[in-house]
Amino acid sequence: MQIFSSINRIYNGIRAYKQHAAITFYSLLVSCVIHIFAASSCILFAAALEGPKKKLPFVAFYALAPLGLLTTAVPIAPAGVGTGHAAFSWLFLLMGYQSGANVFSLFVIYQLLWGALGGFVYLRYKSNPTAA
Repeated sequence: MQIFSSINRIYNGIRAYKQHAAITFYSLLVSCVIHIFAASSCILFAAALEGPKKKLPFVAFYALAPLGLLTTAVPIAPAGVGTGHAAFSWLFLLMGYQSGANVFSLFVIYQLLWGALGGFVYLRYKSNPTAA
């Protein structure tokens, strides 16, 4: 059956990392830290947008932001723009928060600014490899 072959492939893929348990654990730890920073930035963006009017519990952000960011992996538009807005809007509306899409817009702008900064640093040192 198709499902058993899929499960077998997943199992074999995970089993390949058995000899690299420390690196796998470290990678998962780094991933958790990144998600904590992403959700924390969404908390700050929501606070900047709404101020003291509407407060969502921190747990809601740490649950909803990774789910919303997961939808940006769907390859419909660059950087998940559109799908991310719809996901954040819908997920945050479930909690009674109206500005989910705006939070995602600020998150995308934040990512673009940091990416541009990294791009400038790359272009600066790309032509002169000894400068680094």
